[in-house]
Amino acid sequence: MSDEVISAEIVTAPNNNSLDVQERANIDLQIQTAKAYPRTLTRFKEKAKELATYDEVTAESCIYRRPVGKDKNGRQTFAEGMSVRLAEIVFSCFGNLRAGSRVVEQTESYVKAQGVCHDLENNVYVTCECIESTIDKNGKPYPERMRVLIAKVAAAKAFRDAIFKVVPRGICKPIEDEVRKLLYGDAKSISKRREIAKGWIKSLGIDEERVYFQLGVGGIDDIGEKELEILTGIKTSIKDGDTKIDDAFPPIKKNAFERALDKQDKMETPVSSSIPVSSSVSSDTVVSSGGTIVMPNSSGGISVNPSSSSFVTSGGSSSTFAPLPPSPDEIELFK
Repeated sequence: MSDEVISAEIVTAPNNNSLDVQERANIDLQIQTAKAYPRTLTRFKEKAKELATYDEVTAESCIYRRPVGKDKNGRQTFAEGMSVRLAEIVFSCFGNLRAGSRVVEQTESYVKAQGVCHDLENNVYVTCECIESTIDKNGKPYPERMRVLIAKVAAAKAFRDAIFKVVPRGICKPIEDEVRKLLYGDAKSISKRREIAKGWIKSLGIDEERVYFQLGVGGIDDIGEKELEILTGIKTSIKDGDTKIDDAFPPIKKNAFERALDKQDKMETPVSSSIPVSSSVSSDTVVSSGGTIVMPNSSGGISVNPSSSSFVTSGGSSSTFAPLPPSPDEIELFK
C-alpha cells in the first residue's frame, strides 16, 4: 500500500482589518488620480452653468423655497436656497469628490440620515446629519410607505448639505445667478409667466385663494416678479418632497364674523319670489333678512309670526318666506 500525500491550503476569511486595508488602498488610488488630474474652477463653472440652464425644467429644480413661519406683521416667510438637484450638478462637475448618504437611525417619531463628502484633491472630509419627523401634526406616526419616502428625503438633504460644506457656496453663486436669469429674466413677458403659474396652481387641487393669501396678493393679476420666484421655489420643494401642499398653502382660518356669515348662509332658505314693496305690503311692515314679518299691532306693540311660512297682507295677497326670528335691531324699530 503506497503512501499518498495530500496537500491542503488553509484559507482564512477576511477580517475587518483586511477590509480596511482594501478601502484605504482604494482611497489612496483615488487621491493619486486626483493629484494627477487637478480640477479647473473655470471649467467647473462653465460646465455647471451649462447643465443647470439646459432647459427651464432643469433650472426650476435648482432652487427651492419652503415656508418657515410668519414675521412680526403676520406675513408668511420662506427659506430659500440651492436644491438637491443643483447639488448633484455641482458634484458631477466639480471633480475629484467622493460623496454619498445613508440612513443611520429610524424610529416611529423621526429618521436620521448622514451625508458624507470627501475632497480627494485637497484632503477635506465632511459629514452632515439630517433629522426629519415621521409623525403628523396630531402626534401619530406616518404609514410605513410615507416613512420610507421621508427617509429618502432626509438622505437627499444630508447629501446636499455635505456637498455644499466641501464646495463653497460662493463658488456656486454664479451658477444660481444664471438659473435665476433664465427663469426670471426678460426672456418671457410677465403675463405669460403668470399663465404658467396659474396652470400650476390649478393642478394643486386646492382653493386658489389659499395660494394668493400666502403670497399676500388678491389674485393672479397681482402676482409680480417676487411672487413668481416664490412659487417656483415652492414648486421645487413640493416636487422633491421637502414640503407638503398643505404646509406651503395651509387652509385659510376664518374669524368669528366670517364663520357666522357662513352659518347664516347655510340656515337661510332661498325665497321662491321676491316681495315687492307695493300696495300688498303696508309701508310700516318690515321683512327681515330671513323673511320673518314684523309689523305693529293695534296696541302699539309688534306682531311676529316666525312659525308660519306665509302671511296675508292688508291687500289680501299672500307671500311665502323662510321663517327666522327677527333681529334685535328689527324689533327695536317698533318700540
